[in-house]
Amino acid sequence: MNPSNPFFIHPSEGPSSVSITPVLDGTNYRSWSRAIRMALISKNKMVFLLGTIPVPKVEEPLYYAWERCNTLVMYWLLNSVTPSIAQSVIFLECAIDIWNDLRESFSQGDLLRIAALQEEIYGLSQRNIVQVCYIYYYMIYFKLNKIDNTYITLKYKKLY
Repeated sequence: MNPSNPFFIHPSEGPSSVSITPVLDGTNYRSWSRAIRMALISKNKMVFLLGTIPVPKVEEPLYYAWERCNTLVMYWLLNSVTPSIAQSVIFLECAIDIWNDLRESFSQGDLLRIAALQEEIYGLSQRNIVQVCYIYYYMIYFKLNKIDNTYITLKYKKLY
């Protein structure tokens, strides 16, 4: 079989041939998903997470090749997560289902980070507004003070 074929499994590729560290623990989805994608792209198996290869019917000759590769990718995914996370997805039938479930469950952690960054940006903009108001206040204060000093000087000259 051609090595560029996604159904090709090199003799050295087995359940332990993909090692992702650290494993997905619920707080590191973004870096974990990047590491998994890199590993699967290097092994030409990313198509099983993208769903670009449709599941063949059992009667079709490619079904068993698809099943073997899908199972291998599932195993790699299960070995790259904590045991408790693995237990939550172990009964899903396809690698793409595991991938989608993990993304839906854990990419939300990124939303918390986004919210924290948005809050920080809002805080910065609020501080900037306060600083700008402070600067304008003092500019106006000094201009008024200068006008007042000029008025007092003119008034004093007029009196004497």
